[in-house]
Amino acid sequence: MNLESTTSNAPTTLAAWPLAICQALSADQIEPQALLASVGLNKREFESDPDQRVNIDKMLALWQAVEQVTQDSAYGLKIANYVQPTHFRALGMLMLTCRDIEQALTKLGQYHALISNSVEIQLIDQIDRIGFHISSLPNINISPLAIDAFFATLKHFSKLVTGQQNLVCMVDFVRPEPLDSSLWLSCFDCDVHFSQDKNCLWFERKKLSQAKLLGEPQLASLNEHAVIQYLEKMNALSWPERIQQFLHNQLLQPNDEELQQPNLTDTAKAFNISERTLRRYLADEKQSFRMLLQRCKMELADQYLQQNKLSMTEIAYRLGFSDSSNFSRAFQRWYGHLPSRHMTNNQS
Repeated sequence: MNLESTTSNAPTTLAAWPLAICQALSADQIEPQALLASVGLNKREFESDPDQRVNIDKMLALWQAVEQVTQDSAYGLKIANYVQPTHFRALGMLMLTCRDIEQALTKLGQYHALISNSVEIQLIDQIDRIGFHISSLPNINISPLAIDAFFATLKHFSKLVTGQQNLVCMVDFVRPEPLDSSLWLSCFDCDVHFSQDKNCLWFERKKLSQAKLLGEPQLASLNEHAVIQYLEKMNALSWPERIQQFLHNQLLQPNDEELQQPNLTDTAKAFNISERTLRRYLADEKQSFRMLLQRCKMELADQYLQQNKLSMTEIAYRLGFSDSSNFSRAFQRWYGHLPSRHMTNNQS
């Protein structure tokens, strides 16, 4: 795996994108190798090492060259037909082993730097829908074709792994409205708005939890560990991500001392920084130690209930609750229903 270009935190993206572009161009009888060479990229290198990463400026130049040679501003939409979940390496496998599409989108947002560290991704929670919002980092230009390709790929992924076609209910694009928007409408099969203040792919909330995936917690945990290792080599994990992974591992460790929980003091020591510094790092990301610890407990509670191997009392003990009643009350605050109902929903 060639991560030389990422160790300096240079904005990069996975080689999966230029490889998919090459496939699409070849299918349209356009020779891709010369096009890539014109922007300083080498098709043979990507084919021999798909884990390579591409400088984002070269990727922007490639998208511009593609639009020029095809004379098609909607060409990014075609790319989704040539991208598979496995092209996203361990992150794609993690998404496949999630419980449902909602959890997969959450993991994609959390670890999106594996695909590209040139953007910010935020999940927008609303009563009836969830938005997958993507924006470029300051002073970085992202091609509108790249946004098209990413959103179309998510739409394609959702349909491919669940068989459901109408999970996406609306799409917002920053790009100006094209003279002919029919290709975007056909691709997403829902309301598509242009000239918006953000790029956002909207999913109907009630359908996301019904869109089941493999739901293999143990495989998901292994895949997540591989994602984190990759991102650590990239030096791409934020402080909240580092701390959350540490807390997750701490909660999984068997401990005979009753109710001993990860705390701020021990966590700061583990990273060789002061408590004050750790608080500041988390506050800079609008997070807190308490929030991250609760999020870890929520995720582990969900995982344990999916596995259906532990009693409610054992789960409560592992997560630091004095008894199953306290755990049940906390779980109801987190998910809006009791653990027993959660187990029933996962088994259905």
